[in-house]
Amino acid sequence: MDVYIQPMKKSELHNKSSITLKEIADIVCPIELKNKLAQLEIKKINGKLKQVYVISAADIVDKIIQAVPDSKVNIIGEQEVLIDYKPEIKKINKFVEAAKIFFISVVLFIGSSSAIMSFQSEAQMLKVFRNYYRIFLGIETDRPALMTVSYSIGLCFGIMVFFNHFFSKKFTDDPTPIEIELNSYEEEATKSIINSINAKENENASY
Repeated sequence: MDVYIQPMKKSELHNKSSITLKEIADIVCPIELKNKLAQLEIKKINGKLKQVYVISAADIVDKIIQAVPDSKVNIIGEQEVLIDYKPEIKKINKFVEAAKIFFISVVLFIGSSSAIMSFQSEAQMLKVFRNYYRIFLGIETDRPALMTVSYSIGLCFGIMVFFNHFFSKKFTDDPTPIEIELNSYEEEATKSIINSINAKENENASY
């Protein structure tokens, strides 16, 4: 009987003493077998300790074959699952979260504004604006307010369009550059943790 298993990249579990198949993978097979495999124990864990586990596709196949010897297991996608186990779900303090968001926002605002001003100064944008003022308006001035104000407004709108966000609203359904970077970071972090755990297990096995 064919069984198709699609392991997850990462799974976060709480308050468990063992890890079952349904918690780390999607299962495709006849319904009566699916219900049985969903509760299949893949690994016993110490439910009182915070720990990170790695379960390979080979471990999953081995457990399924032990439970259903006549099954033909097909693994789709990921070959290893990273499991972040925490005994309890951490309660979120809304005040602390709001304070963190405010602090990060202030730091980002100061840092980004300093970077933009440094760039404008190095690129001598004020001199460029003066030249534009003289070319298009025929006026010599040290303070081209029309150009600087228009440029500032355009810069603001350009940043919003680039990041595809205005507060909590998105202009399009496309992922933003920040979302893409966060996804890339999470994938690389997951791979790094898995490689680190596998390296430690191989080192311990060699002794």
